[in-house]
Amino acid sequence: CVPKKAMWLAADLADASRFARAYGFDSAAAPHLDWARFVKLRDEYIERIHGSYRGRFSELDIELVEGKGRLLAADGDRHRVAVGDREFSARHVLVATGARPSRLDAPGGDLGMVSDDVFALRECPRHIAIVGGGYIAVEFAGVFRALGARV
Repeated sequence: CVPKKAMWLAADLADASRFARAYGFDSAAAPHLDWARFVKLRDEYIERIHGSYRGRFSELDIELVEGKGRLLAADGDRHRVAVGDREFSARHVLVATGARPSRLDAPGGDLGMVSDDVFALRECPRHIAIVGGGYIAVEFAGVFRALGARV
């Protein structure tokens, strides 16, 4: 996930600057992340990557069709696919489903955040509790700790 990778990079830079003194670097102050600027730069980076993908698809004469789709049938060596109210037939079809995070199904679960909510934060939290032991939860715990949050 590109937004999370950008957050990891910021976290790595914060960690590196904190440990720099131990390796002989003279640093007067602890680094401070300008969260609003970081979010702006992260979003611009994501848009550049998406633009790069779209450009590459165009160069390769690949049509990107976004929406809810379903496989209809195979007609010989061709496959039929419906996306929204459009129907397509092709010899090769790539279905890239993506994923959506699921909210905690427990009392108070609506008070928590999923990864999409984390990417929309307008400031780095000072304290955050991470619920879950999957790799995404562990990665976010590491990112927020490196960025100065108490996890």
